[in-house]
Amino acid sequence: MIVTENVVKHYDNGLVKAVNGVSLHVPPGEFCSVMGPSGCGKSTLLHMIGALDLPTSGEIRIDGRPLRDHRPLSTYRRRHVGFVFQLHNLVPSLTLAENVELPLFPDRSVGRRERRERAMALLEEMELSHRASFFPTQISGGERQRAAVARALINDPRLLLADEPTGSVDSRTAGFIMEAILRRCRERRMTVLLVTHDEQIARHAGRTVRIRDGLLVGDSSRPGAGGA
Repeated sequence: MIVTENVVKHYDNGLVKAVNGVSLHVPPGEFCSVMGPSGCGKSTLLHMIGALDLPTSGEIRIDGRPLRDHRPLSTYRRRHVGFVFQLHNLVPSLTLAENVELPLFPDRSVGRRERRERAMALLEEMELSHRASFFPTQISGGERQRAAVARALINDPRLLLADEPTGSVDSRTAGFIMEAILRRCRERRMTVLLVTHDEQIARHAGRTVRIRDGLLVGDSSRPGAGGA
C-alpha cells in the first residue's frame, strides 16, 4: 500500500536534514512500527506519508499512485487516513461524541443519525460510551487519548498513522489502545504505521523498521505479531 522511494526532507534551505533518502514498502494490512532516537526523522516520514508535509525529493506512492496525484490531499486524508498523535488534539468546546464525529462532517453522504451511531459504536469499543456527552476537560488524559483513537477510526481508514499514541498515558491505557489498534488492523486489514520510542509498544507490530539520522538502518519482522 505504501511505497517510499529515496524520500528526502530538508528544512531551512538544506541546513536541517530530517529525512535523507528513505525507501520503504509497507504492504496492505501490515502493522509496522518505526523506531529511532528523537530527531531522527521518523515523525517527518509519517507526516509526509499522511500528506501533512511534502518531500523535498523522492516519491511516495499509495496504492501504486504517486501521492501527488491523490488530489486534493485533504480528500485523501479524510477518506483514507486516520491520524493519532501523542497529544489528543480534541476540540475542548465539543463533547466526546461530537469530537469523534468530526472527520465525517465533510462527507455529505453520511447523515446526522449515522454519524452519531458510528461515533457511539466506537466510544463503546473504547469503553467511553458513558462519557459521550462529557467535554474533554471533564475526563482523564487516558480517556481523552482513547477518544482520539475513536476519532481516527471513524472514517474506517485503510491507513492509520500513529505518532507516539501511547506516549502520554499509563501502561494499562497504552495496552488497551494498542489492542484496539491491533484488532482493527486484523479485522479490517487496515495498514498501520506507528512511531514509538517504546520497545514494548513496538512488539505489537509484526515488523519494526529503525531510522537514525534520517536513514533506514534496520528492518525486522516478528512472526505471529501484527496484522495480516
